[in-house]
Parts: sequence; structure tokens; C-alpha cells
Amino acid sequence: MDLNLIISPFQTGMPPSFIVHLLKYKFSKSFQPTINFESNTDSIYSLATFTTFWSSEVLRHISSAVSFADQVTNVLEIGCWEGASTLFLANSFQTASLTCVDTWEGSSGESLNSKNNSIDSSYDRFVANTLPISDRLSIARGSSQIILPWLLSQQKVFDFIYIDGSHYASDVYVDAYYALKQSRKGTIILFDDFLWFGHGSYSLSPMNAVVRFYRDNSSRLEILFVNYQACVRVR
Repeated sequence: MDLNLIISPFQTGMPPSFIVHLLKYKFSKSFQPTINFESNTDSIYSLATFTTFWSSEVLRHISSAVSFADQVTNVLEIGCWEGASTLFLANSFQTASLTCVDTWEGSSGESLNSKNNSIDSSYDRFVANTLPISDRLSIARGSSQIILPWLLSQQKVFDFIYIDGSHYASDVYVDAYYALKQSRKGTIILFDDFLWFGHGSYSLSPMNAVVRFYRDNSSRLEILFVNYQACVRVR
């Protein structure tokens, strides 16, 4: 982690509790997940194929967020790609229904235009990979900025929300805004790539959006952890 990722929060008014969690992550050499998931991953992914599989560290952070959740019957995932995190969440909440929102057009962090990837092939791979859980999976293909307001109009309420769609700050903030509107007391909201600066500036980063979202709604949110992902619980 670049030192600028620690300095920038001080310059942008990040809440002290965020900074404490970030420093703990920066200097801790023994971060361990609350849930040991390694013994389960073989069976989860035994029939799946991926062109992109994110590191096990991402799954460790998701598993930590899962450990804070209770009475989860409805899961919302914004940004699903080929279904790796979808399968992990489905395995973690084995009786829950999942709603997956994605354009399947990729992002600046994914090699969509390579010879092995296209919009349709990525979507088809997601469908194939999630076939074992299709009976409790709803797929909403399109922009989250269109689909989330529609879900809200359907009075959908979710117990666990994973935000990993567009990584532009403005889009992340909108996703978070609608996530909170579709939450109940105790809902877990997990943001991926909190420390991702692939657009080259803090103002465009997911961190900017998450910090602003927390500051705008701090009375309703409890910070659970902040590392490469940021996790809050709705009060």
C-alpha cells in the first residue's frame, strides 16, 4: 500500500474511525478472517470456470463481513462479473435469495476486450457458473443506476449488500445511496476496492464515495472494518 493512501485520508477529512482501521490494516502483519473459508472453496468452484479470479484476500474480507450478518434472507450484489463472489455469498448464506446487478460490460480493471472476453461471453459464463444456485438467483442485467431505483419501487429490502460495480466515485455513491434506502436495521453493506486508485485521483476513487456516503449518513451507520474493503452496518 502506498503511503499516499494513508496520507490522503487526513487531507480529505476522513472520519478518525476510518483512519484508525486503515492504519491497523496497514501495519498489521496478522490480519485473519473471522471465518475460515478455505475448506469450502473447492466445492463452491468445482464446476465453475473463470477468466479472471480475484485473490483469496478479497474472499477473506467478504468472509469477515459475512460473520457480522444475521438473519440473511435477501442478498444484493452490485457487480458480479463471472460469479466468483456470487457463489461465495450463496455458499455463505445457503437459504438466502440473491439479486445480482451487472452490465457485464466490464470495468477499467478488467480485460474485457481481450480475445478471451466479450460482453456476451462474460454474461454467459456468469449464468453457467451460477447454474447450481439458479433457483434462488435473480439476474438484473443493466446499469445499477437504472435497476436500483426500480428495485426500490418494488419495495425490495436486503440484509446483505455487496457493492463492486463501477469504480467511479459518482457511481459508487449512487449505488450506496440506493443500498441504504433498501436496507433495514442490521443490514451489512460491503464496499469492494476501497483502496483502489486506478483512475489516478482521489476525487474519482471509490474511497471518496464511501467517505462522503459515511459522512452524510453517519448517524445511521456503524463502521465494522476498513481495509481493502470497507464494511458498515445499518443502525
